[in-house]
Amino acid sequence: MKYFLNRLAVSALSVAATLLASGILAFPFLKMAKKEDSKSGVSMESVRAATGAGALFAVLGGYRTIAADLVWIKGYVLWEKKDLAGCVSSMELATEIDPYALDFWYEAAGIIAFDTPHWIFEKDPKMAKSAEFQKRIKERQAKLAISYIDRALKIFPDSDKLWIRKGQIAMIYSDWPLASECYSIPANKPNSMIYVRRIYAATLARQGKYKESLSIFEKLYDEVESDSPLKPVFKEEISKLKKAIEKTSI
Repeated sequence: MKYFLNRLAVSALSVAATLLASGILAFPFLKMAKKEDSKSGVSMESVRAATGAGALFAVLGGYRTIAADLVWIKGYVLWEKKDLAGCVSSMELATEIDPYALDFWYEAAGIIAFDTPHWIFEKDPKMAKSAEFQKRIKERQAKLAISYIDRALKIFPDSDKLWIRKGQIAMIYSDWPLASECYSIPANKPNSMIYVRRIYAATLARQGKYKESLSIFEKLYDEVESDSPLKPVFKEEISKLKKAIEKTSI
């Protein structure tokens, strides 16, 4: 037991030392993030350039996973405080330390796309009254999140979870071709989930691809149980699509 406690103490000291080192290495990033925050945004390219993942890997060694978890927890605390620069910098640092933590990438992209715009609006309520301002901020933050998740997809190219997240983000600024492309990957796999195919079909309809969308909804209609609450929903969608096809064929 004493040996175990000694090892634990050594591990804790080592992690503390490596976190201190990572904090020093990340200091240039924090300055850059604060600078960007004054403009109500964070440049992901400046983040990547400032952290220096190679140096972090060399310093942290086998403690990367533990260090990344601790940095992520710090980011969560800052998320609760709606600290845009601090939260995003912590999340970015966590994924730089442990780039194989898929959930970090997934959650961070969602926070950047869905949460940070509202933090910006709260900081500038007068500007937030403008619909044009809201649209511009939402689109900007969504595109930052897209760039962020694209980096994750280089590591996890077959992750349905990441493709779906990217598709969700693309829909924020009505990029239906991109959303459709993202959802098509998990939707066309064997035993794909109904909700994924449903959204994929909807993105096709948004682009005027009514026949393709109809084909998917008809399959979904036949697939669900007769007493499923989705049965009438799919029936209505099929009816709408048939009418849209008739109009476009006139």
